[in-house]
Amino acid sequence: MTTASDILSTPYPSYHRPLEIAQKWTRSGNPQERSEAVTLLRGLSDKYPHALAIGQELVLALLESNQLPEAQQLLEKLQTRFKSLDEETLCRLGRLSKEFADRQAADLLAARQRTEQLVRDAQRQLAQDAEILKRELAASSDALAAQIADSILRRNAA
Repeated sequence: MTTASDILSTPYPSYHRPLEIAQKWTRSGNPQERSEAVTLLRGLSDKYPHALAIGQELVLALLESNQLPEAQQLLEKLQTRFKSLDEETLCRLGRLSKEFADRQAADLLAARQRTEQLVRDAQRQLAQDAEILKRELAASSDALAAQIADSILRRNAA
């Protein structure tokens, strides 16, 4: 397989052909190719900082590689570097926001489920403790009633 360093070391008249290769790798679904795409796009971004297409493709590669914080940082740099962003870059910004929101929703759901389980466990433990206390109270009441009855019987016998 051709690697990112092979492509970056090969002279090309423009960034278009290497970008096409990176796009193919980004969309391949193969984690190794996606990783190579990120490496290639980083190199292309350094070489062609004026090309928004490279930056937005790098954002996509980072999103596809589940590197959300890095994608967010790059999007912020692109917003600073370019006065107006193309539709693809704006879509990446929207996707990033959605990815973060989805993660937060999943985290909240997991926290809610853990909390509900803790409440059920606490309720179960409370019910068990209440049963133990009822038995202890019943035993204490029986012992006290026996003492009172014994005391009454002694007084009546005397």
